[in-house]
Formats: sequence, structure tokens, C-alpha cells
Amino acid sequence: MLDSLKEEKRTDLLIQVVSQKNRSITEQLYFALESTCKMLGLEIGIISRVYDQTYSIEHFFPTGIDLYKGQVFDLGDTYCSITLESEKPFSVAHMGQSEYNMHPCYNAFHLESYIGVSFDVNGELYGTINFSSSQPRENDFSTADLSLITLLGEWVSGLMQRKLIEEELQKEKEQYKLLSTNSTDLVCLHELDGTLTFVSESSIEMLGFNPDELIGTSLDKLIHPEDVKRDPKLIFDRVKKGTPIGNTEYRIKRKVGDYIWVNIAADPIISELGKVTGIRTRSRDVSKQKRLEILFNESQEMANVGGWEYDLKTGKLYWTEEVYRIHDKAINEEVFVEEGLSYFPGEARNLIENAIQHTIETGEQYDLELPFVSAKNVAKWVRAIGRAEFADGIAYKLHGTFQDITERRKDREQISEQNERLFQEKKTKEKLYSILAHDLKNSLFGLSDFLEITIFEIVEDIFNKETALERFGLISSSTKSSIKLLETIQSWVKIQAGYFTVVPNLFNIANEVELVIDLFQPGLRKKNINLNKNLSDLSNADVYGDSEMISTVIRNLFNNAVKYSKKNSEIEISLIKTDREGFLDLVIKDQGIGMSEEILRSLFDFDNRPQRKGTDDEPGTGLGLMLCKELAEQNNVSIIIKSKAGKGTEITLQIPTSSDTKAKTIIECTPEL
Repeated sequence: MLDSLKEEKRTDLLIQVVSQKNRSITEQLYFALESTCKMLGLEIGIISRVYDQTYSIEHFFPTGIDLYKGQVFDLGDTYCSITLESEKPFSVAHMGQSEYNMHPCYNAFHLESYIGVSFDVNGELYGTINFSSSQPRENDFSTADLSLITLLGEWVSGLMQRKLIEEELQKEKEQYKLLSTNSTDLVCLHELDGTLTFVSESSIEMLGFNPDELIGTSLDKLIHPEDVKRDPKLIFDRVKKGTPIGNTEYRIKRKVGDYIWVNIAADPIISELGKVTGIRTRSRDVSKQKRLEILFNESQEMANVGGWEYDLKTGKLYWTEEVYRIHDKAINEEVFVEEGLSYFPGEARNLIENAIQHTIETGEQYDLELPFVSAKNVAKWVRAIGRAEFADGIAYKLHGTFQDITERRKDREQISEQNERLFQEKKTKEKLYSILAHDLKNSLFGLSDFLEITIFEIVEDIFNKETALERFGLISSSTKSSIKLLETIQSWVKIQAGYFTVVPNLFNIANEVELVIDLFQPGLRKKNINLNKNLSDLSNADVYGDSEMISTVIRNLFNNAVKYSKKNSEIEISLIKTDREGFLDLVIKDQGIGMSEEILRSLFDFDNRPQRKGTDDEPGTGLGLMLCKELAEQNNVSIIIKSKAGKGTEITLQIPTSSDTKAKTIIECTPEL
């Protein structure tokens, strides 16, 4: 029954405390301290501020004791140091008989009883509300006492937060009054929907509007459409939630129709009840700084550049010093658009004029690299970038950057040449490694085949001296051909690297063909391929070109004919005098596996070349034809390939017969026979 009565009394006390009206915050806090002291039977009540290990008194009860507002103690010398370590109210009924009887506060002030709790403001620790007495209590503090202190702490937290807001609001009101009367900034008051209720006189100087012309309208109606798109609700929605916004930049339309850049700061206007009731904005004209900033930012796109600006209404053209230097003109000399365009020669002027007109009409930026001749008749290359500013859909200003890129362009061309050379060298190395493995291997296969046959005959005791001598003669010839092949590959590499030129001469083509045929005799025998030669009619005919290179082409093409021929089939090789003046045709025709249209299309694509095995699983890399293409082009030789899958292949080399032949090399593939 007694506990219930205590609970009721404490509830009534809380109702009295939180229901105070027509009292200042200081009066409300004093009443709360006084009432609680009497309720708990304690002598002193304090609301403190705790900061950086210090304890200062902000409000206290009763007056006339040895305390004053702003009095500071070391936090460790107060019982509140213990309170802050606790997550709930801290209380002691008889300090002298407790574990805290050696605490500095007890030794200094002999306070026997204490109860207190910490509280936050805006989510951060603010201080404590505590009550104490020099007399011990007969009984410990009850649960009702602890609940009372907890609720008082929450009430004080809200009240102190309101106090801080009111103090800040008062400070802002004073600042606002000062700004609105003495500042050139545009100071405005808005309702929560943005409607203007007050506009300072500076609107006349900044925007050309009298304050009365703007009151009742909304400032966001003057914001540039692009800035509205960037932030559709501007700053008002955020400020209505109580968040001050600073250093936001927008373009605002002036009465004459153009735009200026302003830096806007906005603050909420908060009532005594803590509610946002309006918005205050302060706008500063930053057009000059913004122009320099825009020009600077655009300049970062290019090194050592100048900036320019052209007012389409007034015809005024503005250049930075670097633009004057690029034009070889005296700095700050008056310039006009027509003169500026005159420095672009011929077609370059048409390009820059069309680009400017397109930007004015569409708003699309232009970015051009053009030839340029300065006032001192110095030929240069420049990069010109231009953008347009719009009001009501009409361009009123152009601005951009201008750079002398003459040296950079030279460097770029040199780098491009170097990159191309490096690429070609890399490509040459890759081809060299593959060709060595391909062509040289083909040559050595012939030697290997001869030796295997000879070893077999010796083992089987069917060795014939005359046959062996003939065979060894072929081995010797094949070895010499391999050496020549290496020399040819070496020459080819030099050609690719640009260190060698073709040395053409007249030579007997029939002799070169016979040497190739001799090299591949073992392969022909192994597959039992019948070779049909038609060379006799032109056995004395000469062709014009580098004999080693053309022989390499023939060797590779004949090797492919053998590789892709079926066993017991036929290869036909012919020299033909055609109607094409100045050329002799060498035709190699087989009855092998042939090629599809897809394979034909990729024969001379180095990166996608077909790599097919021969009919006896001979390896194929597709590099032989790549080499043929390179060497044929060096010697003005045309390659015409006709093929059909499963039906065989016919390859014609059209070889010049004299140095007077200037026809362009043709590489042609046809899916037919």
C-alpha cells in the first residue's frame, strides 16, 4: 500500500513538471529540481553539463548555497563520474557505509546520499540530473525513485534540446537582420512550398527585379531548366526536414533574360515548438568566379590551353592570355569573331563555322582538331572545343577552350609510326618462328624420307648401289635447297623489317620448277602420286623477279599439293603462255581434298588462317600460303586459287616476264574448278 502511494505521488510530480506552461525553460527546470528535492527529501538538485572530463553547473536548487551557474569541477571529483559509467540511474542511500566512502566527492563535500542519471541531447552525451544530501537516508532509494529520475532525465533531454534550438534560432534571427540590411547578398524568406514572403533590396542589383515583383512567386521558377533536372526539388525538400544546406550552385534567370550563377545557402526557420515553419535563403552572385572555374575545368581536358567566351547578344568576344599567344596577337587587343575565324584556312574554316552553328542550334558540344595559321603566318594545329548556354531554348552564350597541339600532333604521328614499326617487328618475329618450323621442316622431311628408305633397303639386304648413288645425289641437292631456303627466309625477314629490298632478275622458270620437283620426289613416291609435267614447250622461258623468292612460293604451293593429295592420285604442273601480255602462268593442279568457300575466304588471314592436316596426317599451320602472299606481292606475282571441297585445287601463278610489267598483284580465290 505504501509503495503504491509513493508511485502515485511521483506520477503526480511528473505530471506537474511536464505540464508547466507560461514559464521559461529556466523556470521549468528550477521547478523540477525543487519539487523533486522535496519529494525525495534531499537538499540539492543539479543539472550539469559534462564535457572533456569537466563538470559544470547549468541549473541548481536551492539558491543561496555555495554554488553558482557555470561553476566547474573535475568530473572525477563528482559522483556523476560514477553515474556516467552506469547505463541506468545510480543511487546510494548512505555513502559512508558504501564502497564509495573513499571517493573524492565524499571526502570533499561529505554528501551521504545521492541519486542521478545521465541524459543525451541530439544523440550525444550532454550531462546529468542529480540530487544529493549531506544526510544519509534511512532506506535505500526505491524502484519508484529510480523510475522518477529516469523519466526526469528524458524530460530534461528534450527541454535542453529545445533550449539549444531556441538559442540558435535567436542567433540566426540576429544574423538574418544584419544580412538583410547590410549585405549585397540576396536574402529571402520562403514558405515551406517555396513561396517568397520576403526579398531583400539587393534583388534589384543582382536580378533586376524589385522585391515586390518576386514576393508571392517561387525562386525555383527562375532556376535554369538544366539545374532543375539535376536537382528537381532543389534544396527545399531537404531544408523542410530541418537540414541546413550550404554552398549549392544554380543558375538564376535575371529580368533581362540571361542567367547568372549564384551560390545558395538555405536554413530552416524553427518555431519554439521545434517545428520547421519556413525557409531562409542567402544567394550570392558568383558568376565571375564560376566563369573562371568553368574555363579552368574545361582547360583540364587539354594541357596548356586557353579559354574563350562569346556573348551572342552583344557580340563581345573574350580570350584568355593563352588564346592571344596561340594567335600570335598582342594580349588584350580587341578581337572579333570574324577575325578569329579567318585564321582557319580553306576547308578548316567551313568545318569550324558549321560546328559553331550546329552547337548554337542543338546545344551539342563540338571538339575539333584543325589546321591553323596565326597572325604571324605560322602554320599550326589547334584543338577547339565549344559549348553553348541557353535561355528559353535560345543560345545566348558560347564558351570553350583552345589549344596549340602542333607539337603533340607531331609526337602522336611519331608514336604512331613507332607503334606500327614495333607491331610489324613483332608480327615478323611471330611469322619467322612459324616459317622456320614450317618450310625448313618440309625441306628436311625430304631428307628424312630418303634416309629412311635407304636404311630400310640396307636392313632388308635389297640395297642397290646405283639407286643409292642417285638417291644420295638427291639428298645432296635437297640439302643445298634447305640451305637456300634458310637464306630465303633470312631475306624475307629483312624485307618485313624494312632492311632489305627485292633484287629482281631474269631467270629460267622451268629449271626452278625441276629443282622443286626433285625435292618432293620422296613424298610423291610415298603416296604413289603420278606427276604429270607440262614444261617442255616453255623450257627456255625466262621470268622476271627475285628467283629465290619465287622459287620459295613454288616450293610451298607444290608442298601443299603433295600434302593434301590422296594416295594413287595425280598432280599436274604446267607452264602456259597466256593472252595476258607480259606474264607467264605456272599452274599446279591436284586431285586432293580441296577447300570449302569458308576456308578459301580465310586463306590469307594471318590471325584466322586454316590449319589442316594432310592426307597422311602431315601437320599444317597455314603459314606456307602466308609466306607465298608476302613474297608474291614483293615480286608483282598474281596468285589465283580455284578449289572445291573433295574435288581438288588448282593454283595459278602469273609471273612477269620483264621489268616493264607494272600490273598490280592480285590474290584471288574462287570456289570452283
